[in-house]
Amino acid sequence: MLGPPKDVSPGRTFVSVDSVLAELPGAVTERAVTTAQTARRATGHPGTSVDKPFGPDLTRFDRVWLEVAFERPVRIYPGALAPVITALESGHCVGVLVLNAVGRILLRMNSRLEPARQRGWGGEPLLPTLELVELSGVEELGIEIDLEAYLGGW
Repeated sequence: MLGPPKDVSPGRTFVSVDSVLAELPGAVTERAVTTAQTARRATGHPGTSVDKPFGPDLTRFDRVWLEVAFERPVRIYPGALAPVITALESGHCVGVLVLNAVGRILLRMNSRLEPARQRGWGGEPLLPTLELVELSGVEELGIEIDLEAYLGGW
């Protein structure tokens, strides 16, 4: 995963990363934000990558690596990424863009297999990138987040 842009506050970064990690339990981060204090001290977004299987059935992506990139700070509600996982699992697309109502990209999820194929064989991507507009349960965070409230008063 690549965190939200650097101009995004630490609180919104924390919620973005935390909510995606909750949906992708097999994800492994390169540099995780693990506590509210760490998030408050963060000066930029955490760089993370997904390099383990994940999803409702942890065996579904046992040979596929995915990359998640935030274009905007978002909150992902439980189950919201299921259509994205299903689309990538189908093998009929190389990636998925999640867009808001005005067409702004919020989140990208891409298979790492296509770039590897292109390096080895060259040429253009063989599969399209799917665009999902106003995906239910994916909310752009336009306001500052109260981390204490988000974490349940912790």
